[in-house]
Parts: sequence; structure tokens; C-alpha cells
Amino acid sequence: MNNTEQKIKNLVIGKLAEHIGVETEDINLQDSLVEDLHLNIAEISDLLQELSEEGIEIEETNLKSIETVSDLIDYILSQPGII
Repeated sequence: MNNTEQKIKNLVIGKLAEHIGVETEDINLQDSLVEDLHLNIAEISDLLQELSEEGIEIEETNLKSIETVSDLIDYILSQPGII
């Protein structure tokens, strides 16, 4: 994992932990956003807003393909200009 990938991973996990009130160590890459972290659509939308404030834009129409923390990180890393 290169430096940019590690920064994105840390940012996403940090924002998730802050958003749901847990420690970053409690979030695993394979955790489901809905089933394991108990996020609803409104909370996921809020999380995306927080990430956009960090310069990471995610179209909400792509949410259906993002089920896990790893999916979210992979999606962000696949965007042009991220790496």
C-alpha cells in the first residue's frame, strides 16, 4: 500500500470511527456499513459529506455498490486524480 492509499484508508476509517463513536481499531475493512456498523442511508450520506469536506467526492448514486469499508476505500482510490 502506497502513502496515498494509506492516507485514504486512515481518513475513511477515522471519519467512520468519529461518526459512529468508536475507536479506529474497532473498524475492520470487511465490516458492512449497514449490518456491522449500523449506518442507515442518512448516516452514510452524512459520512460522504464529511469526506467531501476533505476533498473526496463520492456520487451517492454509486452507494449501491459500496457495502463494506473496503469497498468504500477501493471506490475512492479508483477515482481519477486520487492516486
